[in-house]
Amino acid sequence: MNEKILFVFSGQYPWDIRLSKEINTLKKCGYKISVLSRNLTRLNAFDKIDEVVNYRLGNIFPSLRMDVILSIPIFFNPLWIFKIAKTIWVDKPDLIIIREIPLAPTVIFFAKIFKIKVILDVAEHFPALMKVSKKYNSNIFSKFMISTLNFYDFIEKISVKNSDKILTVVEESKNRLIKEYGLKEKNLYVVSNTPETIPPFYVKKIVNDKLNIIYTGNVDGVFRGLKTLLLAATLLKENNNIVFNIIGDGSELNSLIEFKNNNGLDNVNFLGKFEHDKLLQYLYTQDIGIVPHEKTDEIEYTIPNKLFDYMSYSLPVITSSAKPLKRITESIDCGFVFEAGNPESLADLILKIYENRQSLITKAKNAHSAIIEKYKWDNDSKVFCGVVEEIL
Repeated sequence: MNEKILFVFSGQYPWDIRLSKEINTLKKCGYKISVLSRNLTRLNAFDKIDEVVNYRLGNIFPSLRMDVILSIPIFFNPLWIFKIAKTIWVDKPDLIIIREIPLAPTVIFFAKIFKIKVILDVAEHFPALMKVSKKYNSNIFSKFMISTLNFYDFIEKISVKNSDKILTVVEESKNRLIKEYGLKEKNLYVVSNTPETIPPFYVKKIVNDKLNIIYTGNVDGVFRGLKTLLLAATLLKENNNIVFNIIGDGSELNSLIEFKNNNGLDNVNFLGKFEHDKLLQYLYTQDIGIVPHEKTDEIEYTIPNKLFDYMSYSLPVITSSAKPLKRITESIDCGFVFEAGNPESLADLILKIYENRQSLITKAKNAHSAIIEKYKWDNDSKVFCGVVEEIL
């Protein structure tokens, strides 16, 4: 099989969990892979890693800061326009897969010129993400573009309507795109954020009446629900046996640490950012994983990797009532659901769990079994490869 596939990714590669899984899958299927990505740390503008050809936008200006600012991934950025056109011309791919929508209109434009098919991978509700992001709403102009003119809604519309196939991570996202844009269901597929490897089943013995609750991931937005978690921790701080361990980094970290210190939350530990392999091993030391996300448009149409990571490492879960989280948790009875954004609901639920900790064993078994039977990359990779084979 000699077909070449080019990924266009608005972040830096390596490393991205979803992109890495997609690349590994297509390599196993016999395809030649190239990646065009951003360059945020002065990597080589061109190299080859594990048989993957890498083209990177960057190393243009003497200042790294200038490089980062001027390489912002948006479809009308002239640097990206030139790099996308040049890469397609040089690489001559048979198929282009676009990760997320900021660069999609430009990629689709050149793909049509060169008569190349396009798959759009929509892992996030990007317009909704932009509207809740402090980073992209920090000035009047960007706020006006995002929230008043609905700029990213327009980008999403022209992107999904002009892609040959579309991938989403949950059924809710697929159904949204069909409903909002009148897309044909036959052109949309769910390829979820499921784990590539599954460790053996393991249940940590309950020691010294402790209940260790872990959150892993970004600490970069109100929609993550970490303020709700800390408020619940405030209500539970008299119980020294209930401990919250938070692993991750982001723009909200300092304000959350300040809140912890101001409120004397000795039951909350901020452990910083872990390497992915170390993070997964740390899950074995915990009793339950939590996904406290708010019920926003962004969260209602995506699913975080952490949910399936918890489940694969034999952890029952606590999730908010956001649609996909609630649906998965309740359908396989692998955990507990609280009312999103309600710290009292979360605190009451955690107390009930603590008083009946033996119930965690059954929930943990259900979680791990669901990963083995359904929520595993082996299943999603077959869908993914099937879409690629169909389009080529």
